[in-house]
Amino acid sequence: MSDDLLTTKAGPLTTAEQITVAQLLAQNVSVPEIAAQLRRTPARIYATCAEAKAILEGSALDAALDWRTASAVAAQRGDHRPAKDLLQALKVVEAPAARATEGPQVVVQLGFALPGLPAPHPLTIDQPKPE
Repeated sequence: MSDDLLTTKAGPLTTAEQITVAQLLAQNVSVPEIAAQLRRTPARIYATCAEAKAILEGSALDAALDWRTASAVAAQRGDHRPAKDLLQALKVVEAPAARATEGPQVVVQLGFALPGLPAPHPLTIDQPKPE
């Protein structure tokens, strides 16, 4: 095996390397494997991930305030998706997909009479009265 394959690069990761790390982590590649591919030490990969996490955590308050502002602006237009997304992310409410395994979400009942049974009641839906 060549000495070139055993040496590691020093210093911070380049932007291209940082992108590669993110992509490989998303593919569940282990940090030691990523370090070997980039010819970096696992400690450098872990340190870079810790730095990125610290940056994101430092921006969390600003992001939360932006989300609150976006929710208010959207709500004024009748769009409550940002508020719904926040409530789902905080697990205050469940996303509809999470409830899909609990049984049918829509039940359609067809009204028809069977011999010997009373006639079904007609389904009425209250409509808002025009102004």
